[in-house]
Amino acid sequence: MNDGLFHWKSYFPYSIRPAQKEIVDPLYSLVKEGKNCVVEAANGTGKTIAALAATLPIAKKEKKIIVYMARTHSQMDRVIDELHQISQFNQSAKNSKIHVSGLTLRGRNSMCLNELVLNYAKTPRSAGEMCTQLKSLKKCQYFKNMADEARMNPILKELSRLPATAEIIFELAEAASVCPAETARKLMAEVDVIACSYLYLFDPAIRSSFLEQLGVDLDDLILIVDECHNLPDVAVEIGSGELSSFSFSRAIREAREERQTMFVPFFEACQELFTELTLKSQIEVEQQVNGEDILEDLELRCNTELDDSFFEDMVAIGWKIRTKLLRKGKEPRSSLGRIGEFFLSWYESIGRVDYIQSMEIRTFENDPSNRYAVLRLSSLDPRRILSPVLSSVYSSVHLTGTLGDADAYLLLTGLSDLQTSTIILPSPYDRKNIKAYYTQKLSTLYSHRSQKTYQKIAEVIAAVADATPKNVGVFAPSYSILEEILNAGLRSYVGKKIYHIPSDASSEENDRLIEQFKTESKGEGAILVSVLGGRSSEGTDFPGDMMNSVVVVGVPYAPPSPRINAKIEFLESNFEGMGKMLGYVIPAVNKASQAAGRAVRSLDDRAFILLVDFRYGSYQVKRNLPKWLQQSLEKIDSDPSIIEKAVRSFFSAT
Repeated sequence: MNDGLFHWKSYFPYSIRPAQKEIVDPLYSLVKEGKNCVVEAANGTGKTIAALAATLPIAKKEKKIIVYMARTHSQMDRVIDELHQISQFNQSAKNSKIHVSGLTLRGRNSMCLNELVLNYAKTPRSAGEMCTQLKSLKKCQYFKNMADEARMNPILKELSRLPATAEIIFELAEAASVCPAETARKLMAEVDVIACSYLYLFDPAIRSSFLEQLGVDLDDLILIVDECHNLPDVAVEIGSGELSSFSFSRAIREAREERQTMFVPFFEACQELFTELTLKSQIEVEQQVNGEDILEDLELRCNTELDDSFFEDMVAIGWKIRTKLLRKGKEPRSSLGRIGEFFLSWYESIGRVDYIQSMEIRTFENDPSNRYAVLRLSSLDPRRILSPVLSSVYSSVHLTGTLGDADAYLLLTGLSDLQTSTIILPSPYDRKNIKAYYTQKLSTLYSHRSQKTYQKIAEVIAAVADATPKNVGVFAPSYSILEEILNAGLRSYVGKKIYHIPSDASSEENDRLIEQFKTESKGEGAILVSVLGGRSSEGTDFPGDMMNSVVVVGVPYAPPSPRINAKIEFLESNFEGMGKMLGYVIPAVNKASQAAGRAVRSLDDRAFILLVDFRYGSYQVKRNLPKWLQQSLEKIDSDPSIIEKAVRSFFSAT
């Protein structure tokens, strides 16, 4: 090879396709100059390897680390697969100068062997906090074992040879009785590429620990964000939080047990206020509240000045309580600390236009008579979370197949204020391989919802399923709409087995049902029924016969709420004339586009896509669909017999 260590051709292990060339060449130049780039290209284009090939030589030359961020484990592992291909490519070419390394990271709760963490930590953040405490208390044997070179050296030697998934790291560490997460940490600063979730850099609490472990600053990183259309919503979620009325009884007991009785009047005041809010509100909808009024009300009730120092003290004591519990081998949980964290954020949000405070009355699904109040603090501006990272990294690359409006993404992420270019590729699909329709009359508009409508939708789904050779995916805006369709007789209309992903399914149960559904493609096929915006409609691939057809029911607009209204108003005040488009339309269309693309994972896949809602033909919706979907979209009558004929005609064509 004559291209050298610092040219992208040395890192591209395949015969390059024209579309990939259109990505790699300009991307290489932009990243080399430390600029940012957004790439929209259809599924199957080969964006992952194109981005890696463009950034690896620059990372090598400038001594940077590539952080590849993705939503699902399978997407992260695909990065490691591509790194393996690059390694094999250079080995075959006898190019010993080119060596690439990488690893995937999981949350601490899935990279831990300590029983305390496994039993009590419910989230990556809580697992990380527990891990820090256990190490400081010298309570983790797996961490202690890492001082044994006889255990560690063989593992590190093995993992340094080739890129490694989190599963490989976990298996080797488990066999040696050492900490998998710390083993990965030892390797992090030595590898070229780290594949991980968005939270590692965008959650401020996790970011500081992550950078400390790497021993680098943000400007030492080249960032690649896969499925980047998710980023604004992820940022808003990171900046938001909620607190329910169930928290206070436990906090009162905890404060008394720990002799922190100065907080008891505050907790009793919260308990009293939440009870009144529950009794006063007769409707189970979210209502905006004045954050300052809530605190003033609580001050009067507990006769205590509620300021930042009060809540900071509560947070600090909560941390001490967790440490004390860990020493005793108990769950390190502190309601006192959790309440302090929430109200400190609440206090700091007062007077800010980029937040909204609200209250909601909820009921238990199995006991509607049991009502309780929830206070919610919602971030409205994703730039608050994203800009500190995107403005500081050496370069960032944003990949997606369903961006719709690139300018809108630049505005929402703050990239419009940075040196950012866009690469938008036309659809690479053969028009004969994809056929998309939207129905003329059917819709899930509130005014259209009725038993007759749901029955009609069920009949349309059955028509698609019966005419599809193998598997079919059905995605709807909410679990309640899915239930209405199922109750309208869908099971009696179709001969194929239905796999229904319930609202309370764990990630493990979700994955198990998905794998079972995929195996049905070896037989007569089946139907997957799930919600738009969930793991099945965005984070899972269904190549080939694993999903021949997709039915997207409705446009998944967010239900009306004070949060949505405030979000639209805030964005309108920042981007005149675009508030509704940015805060309401585009997020919904992106969810629908992601689901529609589940059946199209390579350039050779054939897919029939039916969008069951006449609103997909409107200008504001259609213009935000990805190019590959726009080019094949036509109107069709909602008569099931006409739809069935269209499906059969599509799949019978060669």
